[in-house]
Amino acid sequence: MDVYQNIWTNCDKTQLERHSQLISECVISQGLFQNEDDRLLKIHVREINCLLNNAKTRERGLRLLLDVVPQCAQQVLAEQCERWFKFCSDAITASRKTKNLTQACQVLTALLRDLPSLPELQRCVSSKSSAILVLELSLAMKDPAPLECLYEYIRAAPGQCLQHKKVLEERMLLHLDNAIAPSGMGNMTQLAGRVFAALPLPGIGGGNVAQARADARGRQLALLLALAHSLMDTLLDGVMEKESHPHPREHSSLNLRPLEDITTDPVSSRLSVIARLSNTLTFVAEMITDTANASITFTADHLLGVAFRLLQVELGVLGRYKSQEHKLLAFFLPSLHHQALLLLRDVITSLGEGTDCYFNALGDLLTSVLQASEARVKGRPVWCSGGQQTKVVGYAVLAELLKASRGRHTPPAALVTLVLRDVSPREEQVKLQRQGKGLASLSVTKAAGKKKGYTVTAGSASANAGPVPRPDRFSRLARVALVVAEMLFAHAAHSMVLKDHQRLQEGVLAVAEVVTGTAHPPSIYSDPGTRVQLFLTLTSLSAAPHPRSPPPFTLLSHLFQTGLSDCDSQVVSACQTALWSLSLIVANPRVELASRVSQQHNQLLRSHEEEEEEETGNTEQQEEKENEKEGDEKEEEEEEEEEPMIEDKISHTHEEEKKEEEETEKDEEEKEEEEGNNKKEDKNEDEIWCIEEEKKNKNNIEKEEKVEEENQKEDNRKKQEDQEEKEERSRRSRSRSMTRKKSQEIQRRTSKEGAEGGRGRTRNKRNGGNNDSPAKRVKGNDDKGSSKEDDGSSEFLTVEEMLKDFVE
Repeated sequence: MDVYQNIWTNCDKTQLERHSQLISECVISQGLFQNEDDRLLKIHVREINCLLNNAKTRERGLRLLLDVVPQCAQQVLAEQCERWFKFCSDAITASRKTKNLTQACQVLTALLRDLPSLPELQRCVSSKSSAILVLELSLAMKDPAPLECLYEYIRAAPGQCLQHKKVLEERMLLHLDNAIAPSGMGNMTQLAGRVFAALPLPGIGGGNVAQARADARGRQLALLLALAHSLMDTLLDGVMEKESHPHPREHSSLNLRPLEDITTDPVSSRLSVIARLSNTLTFVAEMITDTANASITFTADHLLGVAFRLLQVELGVLGRYKSQEHKLLAFFLPSLHHQALLLLRDVITSLGEGTDCYFNALGDLLTSVLQASEARVKGRPVWCSGGQQTKVVGYAVLAELLKASRGRHTPPAALVTLVLRDVSPREEQVKLQRQGKGLASLSVTKAAGKKKGYTVTAGSASANAGPVPRPDRFSRLARVALVVAEMLFAHAAHSMVLKDHQRLQEGVLAVAEVVTGTAHPPSIYSDPGTRVQLFLTLTSLSAAPHPRSPPPFTLLSHLFQTGLSDCDSQVVSACQTALWSLSLIVANPRVELASRVSQQHNQLLRSHEEEEEEETGNTEQQEEKENEKEGDEKEEEEEEEEEPMIEDKISHTHEEEKKEEEETEKDEEEKEEEEGNNKKEDKNEDEIWCIEEEKKNKNNIEKEEKVEEENQKEDNRKKQEDQEEKEERSRRSRSRSMTRKKSQEIQRRTSKEGAEGGRGRTRNKRNGGNNDSPAKRVKGNDDKGSSKEDDGSSEFLTVEEMLKDFVE
């Protein structure tokens, strides 16, 4: 504290103004007023109040107060906040000096940011007397501090600003005619757009206040879009556009200054239209991205139509028009494209996943913009690119689009070609031309208007070689293109086409080999930031590989090891981080699954093809067997027609058995088919799980081996069944032949017995006198015949028994 007070008491005023920012940074870094004693802090606050009360020392008091407020204790701030707020408000309304106004606005901004923790200050802010402060802050046209304070005041007390809403809106719309300034916190147009986006909305009430507020903001945004379309109608008058945009143009509720009142010069009026259009797009971007608007109801086509309409106008098309207005528009078209691309970036970041339905349109549009920016102009060298800044912003927007899509869509193939073209090193060639000297360079011509004499002129070079190229100017373009390649590897690797991914991977690896293989890298990689981005791209390639195109980890580790010897510390740290992540990938067996997925996938495909071939072979074998069975059945039917009745009964039983066997075989085949389908479904599920986890893949392989073993067992079983069927057929044929032989023997025996019986009767007739002996002979013959018949019957019963046993 003593050092701080000595600086402000002993140093010169000019030196204090010059080094005030340095002093403030030291106060913040030291935490001077946070760790100070309460007694010394109160003494310092008392001195500040004394300085504020004196008009001569007021500026110094405001400067000291600006250092105290951000780090002041809560108790002291609660005691002094009302006094400081009233004093700063009076200083703003009464002071006309820029320094006092700026410092007072900065103190008020710091107090309003702490408003939720200061109930004493809330009563002071909500009073009616402080509402006049809003009008004073809105008058600022060059100083950004009042607009920052106005924004915080509107966020803190919207009710007090509502009565001045129309005046505030008119004053903010005056900033649409500001000159184009670079983007940043000091840009007045951006600050005015933030205030315009945070203006209070009257007449919001009812059940759903949030929806009513979103609808009101949507109507406010629609007016700005209508203004942008009307300005583009003026600029693109006479230009053939690719598409028509029938969006509304009515914006009469916006109180704008007519362009005719600004200037009457046609060139100046065109410049005013271009400036107003660029500032309108800035207002639209601030309204979308401002934190004061939690939600806005609008149509995405209307919002994207403004950017699409500007980006579809190509510089080569405008170059064909010869009017001064179109030439002026062609000169400022890259600036308008730049502003439209920034608007697209804000739309993508605010919508997020809502841009999925517009991904293809946005990707094609941005790719065409990048291709059109590469169009060569007549008279320029080959290496020169007129739209380098447009390409840089376009690549940044494409990176945001890829990050928002998260690989849900396939990137355009032309994007890979553009990225590789901008990433590859440029050729550093200079064309030298020789000019003639001495008498060889002189030429003598006859003058047309002279009767006598000749004209002597010196010859010049046949063509102008142009300026010497500077490829190091393309370092920023290469860095942004590498960012797009990193987003492609990180977020869209699985959704890219395999050929595009392989082409991008090979191109980036080739560039990395060129950069790391020489002591002096190419000119576009002389910047350390570009080399750092190159190694970050390689890191994303190794961390998110394509399932069917694994990266070469050995080459990547070699490139990272070579990068450790770089002269820049940032490149070395990036390579160390990449090697650490690569070591985890290589050491972890689960991560190796990504590199083996393609091989497993090919093996599974081959196994499926083999199974299909086996199934087709099995079906052919089954058809052959069925044909053989049908032929056997026909032969059996023919044989059965020739066999006796006994064999007919046996054949009927055989047919029934065969039918039953066929039905059982059909049932078994249907069951096998169902089991095969279930196994195929199980295999497909196993393939899916195999990609996700390696353990399941091992289990699937074991299952496949088991299935193969079962298939072999089934094949062996079928072979055994075929052999058994053949044996049964041979046994059946043998049994049939045996039955035929036995039936033939029975018939022969019966015929012999009949012949012998006839002979005995004739003998009895001849020996009619002998009663006893013939009777005895007849009886003996009868006994013999009965015995023979008994033998025949016994033999016939044994055949039936054999047939019954066979049937059973």
